[in-house]
Amino acid sequence: MLDFQKELLYLWILTLNYTIMKKFYYVILSMIAIALVSCTSELDEINNTVHQQETLSGNELGANLMKSFQNAVSRSSEIKHLSYPSYYGGAYLNKEGKLVVKVVNKTSEEIEKDLITRCGGNGSIVDICEYSYSELLNAAEKMDNYLLSKKNADNPFEFYGFSICDTDNNIEVYLGDISESNIQDFKKEVLEEPFLKFVKSEKPAFLSVILT
Repeated sequence: MLDFQKELLYLWILTLNYTIMKKFYYVILSMIAIALVSCTSELDEINNTVHQQETLSGNELGANLMKSFQNAVSRSSEIKHLSYPSYYGGAYLNKEGKLVVKVVNKTSEEIEKDLITRCGGNGSIVDICEYSYSELLNAAEKMDNYLLSKKNADNPFEFYGFSICDTDNNIEVYLGDISESNIQDFKKEVLEEPFLKFVKSEKPAFLSVILT
């Protein structure tokens, strides 16, 4: 092969390589552009989701939280049973309308992530408490059973009711007589728990009709 032919072949190979490399670069640039558009779309979607989460009101966060405690509906009873996580101590709206969630003993990244999932947003405030909501409910159930039992037929302790107080993480017990002796008798006969707070109360009107 002549030197000229060799040189021509060499130039053709260089041109071919250049053309191939140019096409290759175009393909790479196209792939990068598509990836950037995709990432931008995903970021916009994430930002929109975060914005939606942050704009939820305390009422909406609280409603979502309560719904998250509902188990599957029983086919036989069609009643939704509530199941609370062990860290949960109650929840309420503060004066600013913010959702405050009581968390037993201490919080963690795992608990806070769970709360964001349950609430559908990250606008809630975590407040540490001592007793779980399940503990309070168990105590409430025992007192409710006593109220309806024969032992309370004559209402010896002037026991008119109770309510779970989420803000203070306790149970208020309403007695007509809050003397030390009556409270001690109540604790011996009905229930003794450190989270019970005894409050002076008048006999409710409907009880006046029932008990007289």
